[in-house]
Amino acid sequence: MQDDSQAIVDICDDGAGGLVIGTDNGKAYVASIIVPARQYMEQEATDDAGNPVLDDDGNPVIERVALPFDINQVSLKLWPKTEQKQEEEV
Repeated sequence: MQDDSQAIVDICDDGAGGLVIGTDNGKAYVASIIVPARQYMEQEATDDAGNPVLDDDGNPVIERVALPFDINQVSLKLWPKTEQKQEEEV
């Protein structure tokens, strides 16, 4: 689920005692899961033999490498339960 931009997954109450992902069929927020954007580090590129890769001017080629996913960076926000007004029967 981790991508180059932050992702937010909303978990909602469907009004019938169940949970749904997203707000389309939700009646009230229950939780939001926030997954931060993927992080990268830069390092000198190497070939299969471990030798540095150089550009046409003899400078080392720098590549971006994605860091491993860190579950400790994911946030969970719990929303307070709100009392929903029940419609009056007529």
